[in-house]
Amino acid sequence: MQQVSKLKEWLELLIVNQEITIQGSWSLEPLQGDASCRRYFRLLNAQSNMIVVASPTARIDNDIFISRARQWRSAGVYVPQIFAVDSAQGFMLIEDFGSVHLFDLLHKSADNGLYLQAISELIKIQQIVSDKLPLFDREFLLREMTLFDTWLVQYQLQQTSPNCLNQVYRVLIENSLQQPQVTMHRDYHSRNLLLVAGDLAVIDFQDAVQGPLAYDLASLLRDCYWQLSDQQIDDLIDAYLQQLESAAVAPLHVEKQQFVRWFDLIGMQRHLKVLGLFIRLGVEEGKSSYLHDLPRVFAYVLKIAGRYPEFSEFYQWLRSDIQPALQLQPWYLK
Repeated sequence: MQQVSKLKEWLELLIVNQEITIQGSWSLEPLQGDASCRRYFRLLNAQSNMIVVASPTARIDNDIFISRARQWRSAGVYVPQIFAVDSAQGFMLIEDFGSVHLFDLLHKSADNGLYLQAISELIKIQQIVSDKLPLFDREFLLREMTLFDTWLVQYQLQQTSPNCLNQVYRVLIENSLQQPQVTMHRDYHSRNLLLVAGDLAVIDFQDAVQGPLAYDLASLLRDCYWQLSDQQIDDLIDAYLQQLESAAVAPLHVEKQQFVRWFDLIGMQRHLKVLGLFIRLGVEEGKSSYLHDLPRVFAYVLKIAGRYPEFSEFYQWLRSDIQPALQLQPWYLK
């Protein structure tokens, strides 16, 4: 409540100083947050469409979000406009894109049209100069993947990982590093894309890095929250590669067979991270709703591990040890 009071005081000051224009009465409506520790409020007013963001300054640097937003908007990516900032308190007032996510629309129609829009927006992101972004390097990749062992295998299932897991990590890291490195959103999926007047807008981009070409597409098409058919994924990979070549994002022509391997393996890297991360979010931050998406994410890992012979030992362990233990969890397939 104290934070809400401070937010209201800040907004009143902005209005008094005529830094923003809000006519008539207004109020703040709490919104469901994301996987971060930020809090979001919709500013309710007859004339205004704005979102108020409150971030703990000890954990989140809003200046990163602000600089990314300005750079990406100048590159033609549809990200929110920033109206006001209080860096000391961790407050921002930004454009309100509404509440119609791509995820919501997929329940009505999972056709490829919206995904083609998302791919076009992704190509714009990948064309942004990435040399000042943090590197999605070997250490970063390994730190993410070890969440799988630490949180899912050891903490949740009380098991021990086999020696082959280290070899899996090495193959996935090399796959990532051999790809063209581009600007990478790092969480590009159906809940971070919103439909606004027929266009797809992008949110939650502040953790962008310089990373592998196929990562964001794998995040989009093998979404932790929504599953596409294999045929849809294949068709959309074709569409992406056509747009990629036209935009000249990658320095060389990328053969589909090579790209599919990049796509499969970097998706597996992401999903191993998520299998641990969603457990941690439930334990440390009480965000247990993410647990219900783990069966889908595990199925992705199992499928790709079974597709490539270098993961055969890992695949057998997943089938014999991890899958039966997961199926005993109270949240599995609930």
